[in-house]
Amino acid sequence: AAELMKANGFDKLPVITPRGILDGIITLDSMLSLVTTGRVTSDAKVSDVMFRFQTNSWKKFREITPETPLAELDHFFENNIAGIVTE
Repeated sequence: AAELMKANGFDKLPVITPRGILDGIITLDSMLSLVTTGRVTSDAKVSDVMFRFQTNSWKKFREITPETPLAELDHFFENNIAGIVTE
């Protein structure tokens, strides 16, 4: 994942299930932090370092679709710095 991010200039990647459902996100910062602190090794799986949306109930996520009204999206970005658009 780190190589894919580096090659394409990304610092975050969505994690999609085999059925095409958004499962979580992986960030370069958190991945590197886990490796440098020894909590995971560089050959860890994405599932070992990803942030899963469904299992982290302390943080609520809002789904943004192509049909989301722009006013609602504007309100979303008042309190959030990033979002993932789903289909």
